[in-house]
Amino acid sequence: MDANKDTTSSDSLKNRLRSRNKKQIIVDTLDLTDEVTLPVKPSPVIIDNLILSDDEMTEPGIESSDKSSTKQSYDQSEDLVNPEITIMVHWRCLEWKKFTIRKYQTITPIFQHFAKAEGVSEDRICFEWEGKYPRITDTPDSLGIEYLAMFDGGTAAPTGSNTRTASPARSKLDANTLELKVQRKGVKRPMMVRMKKTDQMIVLMVQCAEQLNLPLDKLKFSFDGEDINKSDTPADLELEGGECVDLFVSS
Repeated sequence: MDANKDTTSSDSLKNRLRSRNKKQIIVDTLDLTDEVTLPVKPSPVIIDNLILSDDEMTEPGIESSDKSSTKQSYDQSEDLVNPEITIMVHWRCLEWKKFTIRKYQTITPIFQHFAKAEGVSEDRICFEWEGKYPRITDTPDSLGIEYLAMFDGGTAAPTGSNTRTASPARSKLDANTLELKVQRKGVKRPMMVRMKKTDQMIVLMVQCAEQLNLPLDKLKFSFDGEDINKSDTPADLELEGGECVDLFVSS
């Protein structure tokens, strides 16, 4: 009986091995084109902390494959409107200095830095960039600097003989730009602010905040008695240029 048991066990083992070998042959000969890849749901799109799901990214009546035509409307952030710009200064052709200035911030700190280093007044500091002579009241925006600029710098003759400190006339407005007056209570002279007709009003607000050296959340704007929102546009407010916007500063 023991011999019969051994024979039965041996036959059973052989059958299991044959079955395993057949399965392995099937796996080895399986064509890769038979492999199925499960669809992966796209990650949400994050815009200024606003999370949009895959379903929300598709407008009604538009197939999901045509997402390129979908438009998203959201408020521009202050960092997006007023990004940091890098200005490199080649001082006296001897050394390079790097400065980070916001788009609508004046370049006054750069003048102050070199005036202090040289022991002279700020009107003795002179820069040249692409044929222009930046003034202390200029901003990267007024100079047309988008990302990076490299200034040549040095000291000029004392005030009186240095004609570069004179402020030139403001450039003419192009067809896509308008100029608005911003009036503060108790201040006779309004601020003059330029912006594109397609810009959101946060562009005007940021420029005022920079000129007053105040945080944006301390400022409130209105036109014809109605509050102005950051996402409003000149078209929304029916502004064509020359109008006066009221500015209130909270304590």
